[in-house]
Amino acid sequence: MKVTYNTYTEPKFAMTIPEAVKFTGIGRTTLYKLVKRGELVPRKCGRKTLFLRSDLEKYIASLPAIDEKEVRLQNSLTDKI
Repeated sequence: MKVTYNTYTEPKFAMTIPEAVKFTGIGRTTLYKLVKRGELVPRKCGRKTLFLRSDLEKYIASLPAIDEKEVRLQNSLTDKI
């Protein structure tokens, strides 16, 4: 008899600093700077610092999009490496 397990997990509602760094691609130092400037508001649960997933998604969505010129410039710079 083969036993199977459901491996689906719900997305986390809140995440720790290392999880937030991995989720957003933003560096740890930058994350701390965003907190200091009030652009992100962390929550505390005991000693754990948590960020709401929705807050991180809103912040990323609020960042300006790069235009086509910048994309071409970045591509030309990476081609030279």
